[in-house]
Amino acid sequence: MGTHYDTLGVSSRVEGEELREAYRSLAKRYHPDLHAGSPEALQRSAASMMSVVNEAYAVLSDPERRRHYDHSLAAEHAGRTRDGVQRRARPPGRGECDLCGHYPAVYAPVEQHIGMLVARSVRELNAELCRQCGLEIVRSMTARTLVTGWWGVISFFANFGALFENFSAWSKLRSLEQPRRRVDVDIVSPLSSPLPEGPPLWQRGGFVAFAIAMLLVSTSVVVDSMGSQSASTAPVSAGATTTAPPASALPAERAEEPLRASDLEGMCLRYTYDDRIRDVVSCTESHDARILRVVTSPAACPASAPYYFADVPIGSSLWTLCVDA
Repeated sequence: MGTHYDTLGVSSRVEGEELREAYRSLAKRYHPDLHAGSPEALQRSAASMMSVVNEAYAVLSDPERRRHYDHSLAAEHAGRTRDGVQRRARPPGRGECDLCGHYPAVYAPVEQHIGMLVARSVRELNAELCRQCGLEIVRSMTARTLVTGWWGVISFFANFGALFENFSAWSKLRSLEQPRRRVDVDIVSPLSSPLPEGPPLWQRGGFVAFAIAMLLVSTSVVVDSMGSQSASTAPVSAGATTTAPPASALPAERAEEPLRASDLEGMCLRYTYDDRIRDVVSCTESHDARILRVVTSPAACPASAPYYFADVPIGSSLWTLCVDA
């Protein structure tokens, strides 16, 4: 693991504010509260690393304990030797994973949003990550966000930003090579090896729950749309009646003859306030719709007639009036 100086990433001559700043920087990286939404293995490792960081700071910030510690280091040797090779220990550097110390790694912030109706909570992991650690964290936190992030007006819209941020991180991470460990240095990190790669996002419970919810919402919208369309194509219910056209609406030579269904084709309708047929009139008068065809069933209406009135009694039979509005 290296010395307390290696743990904090400082030299043996560090003092005062520089020591405190190094400790605060590591606490922001490893504090358990920051990993509440991360995989369980990472939570355990972060808690263990935070304990090591706390111990290192407690020793080096206390002058008496630090003096005794420095004497013990001098007695044991400066540095560590393994297989006859002199090595140095340090925290992960640029291009190395902050979690496992492997490389290559890129800076890929990941977010998990939790909506709480009138408020929201955001958990972030801002770190350089290797491909294996990064993809597992992105999948895990995104799956939770798909379930927890929508509950609230502000949270609903902010959640799209979180998903976009995680997608950007995923895009950068998947382009990396498989992680490797350096052989010339001991890396002090929460994990000794990359996180195990779990199932892809679409196989995780959070994504499945989100997909089912979207399917139910889509089905509801389609059903409502079909119901609205059905209502618009049938302004009146079956069995609706209409008044016979006045004699003035028919040609003069037909005014005294019994009304036939074919007589209504090309004539126009006036509606009541609730869209029922009030009267049949000549299209030269004020009207609401034109009768395009008179047929025996709605299925026989032409495509040019988007609406119809079914079961209209004309003479001794029931007819369907196919209308244009």
